Amino acid sequence: FDQPVFYSHEDWRGRIRASAGIAASLSPDRVAAFDSDLRRLLEQQFPADSLTIPHRCFAVVCRKP
Repeated sequence: FDQPVFYSHEDWRGRIRASAGIAASLSPDRVAAFDSDLRRLLEQQFPADSLTIPHRCFAVVCRKP
């Protein structure tokens, strides 16, 4: 099932900054530049300070034969 998760702009930027593709891959200066660009994009594209990000939830149930 899909579950909506709500983020403020600041919370979403923090989540993205912490991802392996950003914080673990870029220099601190590049992370700051990316974050600044993302802040501007969010302000332009999503002026309300609220994002709804769908998350897919699933489960795998295994049984010994």
